[in-house]
Amino acid sequence: MTRNYSPRVHSIRKKTEKTAFMCINRRIWSTGKTRGCVFQKRTQSANGGSGRRKFYMVYCAEEHLAVAVADSPLGPFRRHSDGWLREKHGIDGHLLFDDSGIFLYYVGFGGGNRIYVAKMSEDLKRIEQEYEGDLISAQEEWETVDGVVAEGPFVLKHHGLYYLFYSCNHTRSEDYAVGYAVSDCPIGPFRKYKGNPVLHKKGRIVGVGHNSFMKTENPDRFLCAYHCHSGNPDNFKPRQVCLCEAEFVTEQGKDEFRIYN
Repeated sequence: MTRNYSPRVHSIRKKTEKTAFMCINRRIWSTGKTRGCVFQKRTQSANGGSGRRKFYMVYCAEEHLAVAVADSPLGPFRRHSDGWLREKHGIDGHLLFDDSGIFLYYVGFGGGNRIYVAKMSEDLKRIEQEYEGDLISAQEEWETVDGVVAEGPFVLKHHGLYYLFYSCNHTRSEDYAVGYAVSDCPIGPFRKYKGNPVLHKKGRIVGVGHNSFMKTENPDRFLCAYHCHSGNPDNFKPRQVCLCEAEFVTEQGKDEFRIYN
């Protein structure tokens, strides 16, 4: 039997009418493993009329990706894409709305979890172009403590550069952690930051990763949401949601990113 799960979304509205949304319950429309939902707000015109605000969500069910749409972040969401976005398995979808197009970052399988990118159609119903080769794979020492895993992509654009955040190691591991890589193009190639990981275990807060960001009124500062767990590899659930501050700082004339956990 298929069960329906409504996403629990919190909104923060200020006088500027800027709104941030955080998904708390990621089990949506499936009794299987459902991971990696992301909300994006976009204005869409219908039949040449005035723009209407729409909220798009990339969701995963049975390790396949699709897009859903709603008029409100509280839903109800309905399937928007033409079936699955890919016939092959994929998880952890993230949408980037850029001047050069709409890009879907996701995790594919084969020799471990790897991060890939595809270009979406303007109507967000299908993938328009898949790019060969992965953007990020687990290779560094800190990335391969437990398994060969690179997942949870999230992209920020800052001063014309693209910052791709990713998580490595098995999610059960205390050493699940976050790094980032930089490119001047949304489809790469991405260069890994030498100071990785930028979010790692600290004291009793372990298994930190699969992060996302919420904007603040300062374009250099963000709220970072991520999860942690008990540290017991045999029973690391339930995981907990954590929030901390993050920002871009300038070091020797170059922007670097700091997450304060």
